[in-house]
Amino acid sequence: MPIGGSGFLPGMSSHPPASRVSRARPWLEAAGLGAGLLLALHLLSLGAFLLPAWRQLTGQVRDEMSALTAHILGFQAALILGVVLVGALCGVAARVLLLGLGLRPSRLRVAGLGALLAAAQVARTIAHRPALFEDMLWRAGGLRARFQVALVEGLGERNLDLLLLGLGAAWAVAALVRHHRLLLGRKALFSGGAVLLVALASALPMKHTSQAKGRSIIILAADSLRPDRFTSEGNPRDTTPHLDALRSKSLWVANHFVPIASTTASWTSLLTGVYPHRHGIRDLFPRAEVSNVLLPTLPRVLAAQGYNTAVVSDYAGEMFNRVRYGFDVVDAPPETSVEVFADRESFQRLPLALAFFSGPLGQRLFPVARYLPVNADPSVLTERVLAQLERLESSDKPFLLVAFYSVTHAPFAPPMPDANAYTRPDYTGSSRYSYELQQLNDLARVSDRPADTDIEQIRALYDGSLRAFDREVGRLVERLEADGVQDRLLVVTGDHGENLFEPGTTTEHGKWFEGGDAANRTALLLQGPGITPGTREGLASGVDLMPTLLDALQLKVPEGLDGRSLLQPLPEDRTVFAETTLWLGGPRSQPPGALTYPALLELLEVEPGTNALVLKRSWMDRTVTAKLRAARRGPWELVYMPTNESPRWRLFDLKADPHAQRDLSSEHPDVTASLRAELLRWMEQDPLRWLDAREHLVYREEQ
Repeated sequence: MPIGGSGFLPGMSSHPPASRVSRARPWLEAAGLGAGLLLALHLLSLGAFLLPAWRQLTGQVRDEMSALTAHILGFQAALILGVVLVGALCGVAARVLLLGLGLRPSRLRVAGLGALLAAAQVARTIAHRPALFEDMLWRAGGLRARFQVALVEGLGERNLDLLLLGLGAAWAVAALVRHHRLLLGRKALFSGGAVLLVALASALPMKHTSQAKGRSIIILAADSLRPDRFTSEGNPRDTTPHLDALRSKSLWVANHFVPIASTTASWTSLLTGVYPHRHGIRDLFPRAEVSNVLLPTLPRVLAAQGYNTAVVSDYAGEMFNRVRYGFDVVDAPPETSVEVFADRESFQRLPLALAFFSGPLGQRLFPVARYLPVNADPSVLTERVLAQLERLESSDKPFLLVAFYSVTHAPFAPPMPDANAYTRPDYTGSSRYSYELQQLNDLARVSDRPADTDIEQIRALYDGSLRAFDREVGRLVERLEADGVQDRLLVVTGDHGENLFEPGTTTEHGKWFEGGDAANRTALLLQGPGITPGTREGLASGVDLMPTLLDALQLKVPEGLDGRSLLQPLPEDRTVFAETTLWLGGPRSQPPGALTYPALLELLEVEPGTNALVLKRSWMDRTVTAKLRAARRGPWELVYMPTNESPRWRLFDLKADPHAQRDLSSEHPDVTASLRAELLRWMEQDPLRWLDAREHLVYREEQ
């Protein structure tokens, strides 16, 4: 049975005009058909994917979720409304397509074509961001796995878009031929041509001219950025053409080590110029009383000099809202609260939500889509960075802009074509498009070393992620050069490196110092007036970033910083320090012989007032005391590990033994003694703790 008349568009029927209600009825029926169909599919997916995940939650987590019933129901209602609206649009579009071809828009045809339109969007999302659907398809095995491979790697994103574009063009030609008299009679072709010209004009690149006066700073950073995976550092894969070109015109800091391989604490050191024991952020889950950093920070110092400041990030940048650094504008995820956790866990298990709302427009409607580890599309983040850049450049004030990309952080889930740029087509393991360990239930296995084929695959995924970040660096540098602003500082860096299954490691950066310097070494290049291109040797620390940038701006550096300007000569005998962060899996994943504490879920609680996930007070002291520490001087690294008795001290020559496999403490007692004394003096600078008789760093009230 057809729905309404045969007019091409509303109000364009060749039949005598009817009442407004009768003209609208067929379109409303088409919208209802599409909405009902997608609603039914969405409700089925709730039962198929979300309920099993709920049953897998531990009792503690389920109790927390149960307390959020109203919030969870509200979020699910919003998702249902969004799916219903998309379904309604599909139904209306289906009727337009049928009428354009002169076909009777029966209910069956409208429902079938509406379903095909929705399926086309699902297919486009799978083809572009395959990691979003990897749990539902590839890891499910069988026909679903073969379907995803055929779509992503057989047909491919580009061919799929060409196919859909060709179908759209064929429909447009057929509709024009069939309805040309009606369209010409209503001058629709002329208005349509005008719309097309406006669209084409808006798509042309626009010339941007910065109005900012003074020397601005742009920091482009990536999480878990390993410089030894750059092509210029010997990687045979072409991972970093834009970064390498930029490096040739910049100051490259060859030995840049962060004081802690953990995002929140490391960024705090980068922006304050002091070690973690002085700024107080020691892990990913600081409580509110330490999140208001009572120290000079780079954004605050620059704001006092008349700078505008902004930071933009995707999922790994939640600490920019958790810790108050003093940015004017923070375009980043909210701090990880139990509500955010609930929204994210449900959203990433609903296929229609992922298909319709994971892109740029969907992220505006459902910001939680920005927080998904498997949806860290760097090109989407770049669009947000460019929007902030345009806003900042429209002012006559200098600015600090920080862009922090998450794509190089586990689960290493870049969109196509980078997702399989370096992977093997015959790979059959669980990490085809992203590293499998992503959910809370995976923490128990995070310290398990996978098979060699999986290790090769995960490293390839990392390199693909690095290539994706490199491309966005190229885009932003091109934009900055087009602006014609020469008086600016450009910085590329990371918050830390990454372990990629070096001997004795998995991917748990910050857990210990096994595997050499892979987790603590990260890239640092600087470009701008007064900065001589070349390579800066000598040991540098993450605490050096703030004084270096202030020195480049010829601004006064606050007193008492631990860092120093890298624009000045570095002493050959400089010693830099580092500490570890939480190990996530409890005793099973702790360094052998180290002090123990429970797994992550037992360490966390919901903070009253903020609802943020924070470390329980009862475990704050134990987790700090249990930290491993390291002192690095030249090629030597001395590692301190507290045990139930006296600490264990190990010395490594990282030049001769880059993966830190051979303890040389007994062979070089003089080096060991010298570094030990320096490391103990550094530990004693902790304002809240001191060393007890066993050389454990304990809270002062315990002594």
